[in-house]
Amino acid sequence: MKFKLYFTLTAILLFCLVFAVPNPLFAQRGGVDALISELDALLKKSEKSKMVTPEFLTDAKKILKKYRPVVQQKLLIDTFSDGNYTHNPTWEVLQGKFRIDGHGSLFSIVGNSDVTLQMQKGGLVPKKSLQNNEYGQLKGLMQVLSGEGKTAKSQKSVKRYVIHTAVQTPNSFDFALNFRAGIDKGQAEVGLYIDSPQKKGYRLLLSADPMVSQSISLVRYEQGSSRVLRGAGGVYLGNGLTHQIRWQRLESGLMNVWIDGIKMLQVKDPSFWNGFSGIVLANEQGEFAFDNVVLGSGKE
Repeated sequence: MKFKLYFTLTAILLFCLVFAVPNPLFAQRGGVDALISELDALLKKSEKSKMVTPEFLTDAKKILKKYRPVVQQKLLIDTFSDGNYTHNPTWEVLQGKFRIDGHGSLFSIVGNSDVTLQMQKGGLVPKKSLQNNEYGQLKGLMQVLSGEGKTAKSQKSVKRYVIHTAVQTPNSFDFALNFRAGIDKGQAEVGLYIDSPQKKGYRLLLSADPMVSQSISLVRYEQGSSRVLRGAGGVYLGNGLTHQIRWQRLESGLMNVWIDGIKMLQVKDPSFWNGFSGIVLANEQGEFAFDNVVLGSGKE
């Protein structure tokens, strides 16, 4: 009987690792959490009935603990649904202008004129076609040329807008946000900084220009200098559509970046070990919106 139970548990674990995990039905039925809960119940039942040895119970519990998903601690969540960025959490503008647009996203536009374009009024929903996006940009250009839609004087002196929020973050993190570019030029930056938003930490550079060779780059800033750790092309971010960005760093220093669920970058950099002080967002010569910002502790 003991051998039969041991064989059954081992067979279940092997089956799930090899066949069940990649199966969509496995996810629909609760995934790993549901599996571990059922195995926990089976072990408790076996322990009460004394069907297995204490040694086997100890080993089985160790295995379940090893494969049990780690609960991630959420350090910051901001959907900007409250219509502001000034509290809960508090974002501080270092330079330039930011506002909440019609979609409830954190929005900024850098250019020779501060104008109200289609994206600022609410943006383009992700499923709109590129043709509609181009029409919106043409309409916005016509408004500029005709003098309509102006909301402020020209801001020629400021070419780079920067905003940040303080949040203590461990060495490993899982950072996600939605990103939207209304025009196909300029570069956005999202990053985690140490002590000062402008000097030290990591930045993920997101280019809206379809002509650049690297659409995204992962950069390390330290001691007044910067170094590109890894870059990649092949993704067009300046199309007015909403893109999902995810950036994970493990305790080992291994970092992965996904865009719309596709892994774009992987690089290991163990330069920083003592954690980070906050999140920084920047807009250089672009028209960008940020939303659904979620920062959590990472995991191996």
